[in-house]
Amino acid sequence: MRVRVSWVLYGLGFASIVVSAVNYFSGKPKLGGGQERTGLFIGQWPPTLFILGKIVEDWETRRAAATSAEGGEAEATPTTEEATPTATDA
Repeated sequence: MRVRVSWVLYGLGFASIVVSAVNYFSGKPKLGGGQERTGLFIGQWPPTLFILGKIVEDWETRRAAATSAEGGEAEATPTTEEATPTATDA
């Protein structure tokens, strides 16, 4: 089974939620709240990771659909010379 990049991004998003909560709640107020600030900073990562995961998931889905529609190979875009009809083609 192949690991998909979108799964990794989703996993990192969920892991950063846990790490953020642990850092935030383990902060000691007497020490200046450094852990608390770190927890808040890490807490900003999940939306970005989830959005990137969704973008990559959509790209993977489109790529898989194109591959299966072409019988196993992705469609190559024709070059300008291939796409332009010539007088001998008529």
